[in-house]
This record gives sequence, C-alpha cells and structure tokens, in this order.
Amino acid sequence: MEPDLQALLAQYPDLLDKILSLSTEEGKQGLAQQQMNRGEGWFNAQSPQGMRVGGTYVAANPLEHIANMAQRMYGARQLQQGQGAVQQSLATQLAGRKAMAPLLAAALRGYGPAQPVQAPQMVDENMTGAPFL
Repeated sequence: MEPDLQALLAQYPDLLDKILSLSTEEGKQGLAQQQMNRGEGWFNAQSPQGMRVGGTYVAANPLEHIANMAQRMYGARQLQQGQGAVQQSLATQLAGRKAMAPLLAAALRGYGPAQPVQAPQMVDENMTGAPFL
C-alpha cells in the first residue's frame, strides 16, 4: 500500500468500515420498503361495515371497530419505522460515499487525465483507404 494511503487510513480509522458498509445498504433499503408496503396495507384496511341479514340491517360489532383501529395504528407504526430505516440507510450511504472521496483522491493523485484513444479508421473491403460507409 502506498504511504499516502496508509497515512490516510491511519488518520481516518473508520474509513474502511464506512466504505464496506455501502454494500449492505441496498438490502436494508429493500427490507425497509417491504415493511413500509406491509404497513401501508394494514393502514389502508377497509373499515368494518354492517350487513343485511334477512331484510334487517345488522351493524358491525364494536369489537370489529376496535380491531380495525388497532390494525390501522399498527400499520402507521410500521410505515414510520420503515421510513426511519430508509432515512438511516440513506444517511449511512452518504457517510460512506463521503468517506470514499478522500481515499479515491489519494489513490488517483499523481495520475493525470486519461489520454484520448484514437479510434481505428474503417476502410472499405477493397482496402483502398476510402472511409467505409
């Protein structure tokens, strides 16, 4: 390892941890998104409704209303937790990317801009040197 990189890693001991944590963040975001989707399903559940039985209207049981309210509260909590997990994951990704910047700068120090590569010139099948169209 080059001395510049060793000095940089000595200066920032958690640098490699931040960079390596970037690889797991997409999976965490996917799990948080699934949690949010489940929470949204619970939150948007249909309210209990009465029904007609033999020509008579029977209202929904009060316990059904209480269960629906608890279900909606659970869904809202799942949504909040999922959003918090996504925010935390994005913050971790940002910290890792910021940590990578000085490492990349140190690794690229001394290398100039890439020299342009000249594309080979196409010629016709008779090899006369005329551009191939």
